[in-house]
Amino acid sequence: KRGWRKILTEWKETGGFTCATLQKQDFPLLLKKLLEYIEPKSKQNLMSGFKTCGIYPNSIDELLKKIPHAPINESDIENSFLKSLEEKRSQWTERTKKGRKKKLNV
Repeated sequence: KRGWRKILTEWKETGGFTCATLQKQDFPLLLKKLLEYIEPKSKQNLMSGFKTCGIYPNSIDELLKKIPHAPINESDIENSFLKSLEEKRSQWTERTKKGRKKKLNV
């Protein structure tokens, strides 16, 4: 992200300021610059990404570190579950109710 921002800033300073948006014909050149900019670090970035996800080396601990640890309030879960059940029940009962037809005077 930082590399792309840097390249866009340079493009805006050198002539891109005349355009409100990035033109289609300018994008491939800027993308090539970005790939050249990140190429020296790409191997290390990939290795860090795999390590952080616990893919290689295989480690469940790295993945478990990413899970937020917050206290669980069981009453909140119970209340939301009951509310969900009540909503489902009301949906089903509304479907089965049929109003009585009006009597026509002939």
